[in-house]
Amino acid sequence: MRVEPRREVREDTAASIAVARGVAIDDRARQTTTTTTTTTMATATATATVVRPTRATTRRAATRATTRARAAREGDANARARFELRNCGDKSMAHLDAPVRAPGDLTIEATKSVIGRQRSEAVNLPIEVPTVSGAHAMIDLVDGKVMVTDLTSTNGTFIDGEELLPGVPTQLVVGGEVIFGDEFLARFELVETADEGSGDDAAD
Repeated sequence: MRVEPRREVREDTAASIAVARGVAIDDRARQTTTTTTTTTMATATATATVVRPTRATTRRAATRATTRARAAREGDANARARFELRNCGDKSMAHLDAPVRAPGDLTIEATKSVIGRQRSEAVNLPIEVPTVSGAHAMIDLVDGKVMVTDLTSTNGTFIDGEELLPGVPTQLVVGGEVIFGDEFLARFELVETADEGSGDDAAD
């Protein structure tokens, strides 16, 4: 008997198996490469999605930057402006039951100040006159401007003869007059004093 053909068949079969295994290995390699590539692309896409800011985020960031810039400008303007309320009343006390010490000038130093009859935690600019309310008016420095707001006082707050509506801020310009309930003792003119640092800046 001749067995060589069988050997050749076995060799062909072995070769076929080897080829088949090689193809399978190549297929698995390609599948692995495809999966890896897909995963990498998905990861890159996810990462790009996370990093890319939305329009809403951009708008919020721009709004915060604008707000900080405006606050800085207002702070600089308020720091440069120095105001004083100079008492220009005639100091008459005939309308009072008893005489009091005539109020002096008031220096506006804080960004927000409260005019009242007595100094307290809430009142930092006292006018010790009985015709002035406990919390009479508020003064705000806004972008270098002096804004006066009546706090529902009993005798009212007046700017250049016009009574203010309670709770409505009204600008008091330099040279203007404000009355805090008493035209004789609490009548003031707004003046702008020289900033101590401005002279040095000019000299430089």
